[in-house]
Amino acid sequence: MNAIELVRSRLRNQFLHEPISDDPADAVRWLGAVQAQDYLGTLWSIGVRTRGATELSIERAIDDRAIVRTWFMRGTLHFVAAEDYRWMIELMGPRMRRLATGIARTNNAELDEAAFVEANEVIAGALSSGGQLTREELARALEEAGIPASALRLSLLLQRAQADGLICYGPRRGKQVTHVLVDDWLPTVRSLGRDEAIAALTKRYFQSHGPATVDDFAWWSGLPLADVRAGIASLGESFACAEADGRTYWMPAAEPATRGASQTAHLLWGFDEYVVAYKDRSAPFSDGNIERAKALGGGMLRPVVVVGGRVVGNWRRKIGTRGVTVEIDYFEHTSAHDRRAIAEAAEEYARFLGRPVTITGRPV
Repeated sequence: MNAIELVRSRLRNQFLHEPISDDPADAVRWLGAVQAQDYLGTLWSIGVRTRGATELSIERAIDDRAIVRTWFMRGTLHFVAAEDYRWMIELMGPRMRRLATGIARTNNAELDEAAFVEANEVIAGALSSGGQLTREELARALEEAGIPASALRLSLLLQRAQADGLICYGPRRGKQVTHVLVDDWLPTVRSLGRDEAIAALTKRYFQSHGPATVDDFAWWSGLPLADVRAGIASLGESFACAEADGRTYWMPAAEPATRGASQTAHLLWGFDEYVVAYKDRSAPFSDGNIERAKALGGGMLRPVVVVGGRVVGNWRRKIGTRGVTVEIDYFEHTSAHDRRAIAEAAEEYARFLGRPVTITGRPV
């Protein structure tokens, strides 16, 4: 397996070459979890994998409780399918609780177990009977109960409440996201035992993100290596492995069917699973381009332009009264065919937003 085969295989398995269905929940379910700290960007990450999607249709799936956003793996936000939420939070919750406790201790936030339990009781009371409250409204409820809720403490209290499976994010109210009680918002479904949950999460990751290594999955999931190895051992004959550059990559033995080689283009958000879901993110980048793609601070990636699985530039959007402007920053020479494909990707994004598009940027 060479580098081109690897990235094109990832395109197919992530259903970027062809969307998985017209239901946003199918895309989220297939991927297992979708990194989601950038709310609007993540709507597009789901939409680009969903036939006929619009920003409104993805938000409708949130309002309809088909997908849910919560603090989940690696101490950051993710979308998961509603029916997967409970077994996933049971698997990941203990690690998230330890993370919140560790951050509180390191930053002298004066939050011990008793404080977290007390805050959970206040939050549950504030959200009782189907309440939907913003971060600021929950902060006021905590302050009124005598629990200081400065920025860091509030973040840790809300993260802990989510790690405990008490609350998750609900629908938006204007530009503000709300929080809801999980038991009011989501149905009760069958739980999975720990071994079954590890096996299920491992299968989800490698079916959708493969070819990927054991280290990639360990980074993505945050699971201890012992659990990662147990998950790999559970994959069975429906998965295969291949060697490349001295590494072992796992992937589905039979990949999703596609029509022809992938020379389509995609405009992907900087937190899209295609670029962030691997410990080693170098595969889609030519030498040096990964540094050009990074935003200032923290090593995070700016939105990327992908052609045939390879990152060839960055892009940014500007929304105005007359539509959306998509500006392309090319890293390298692109053919006329590739530029037409990039223009089509920009038009697809504009359709997702329901706005006309203007494309700018000078090719190398």
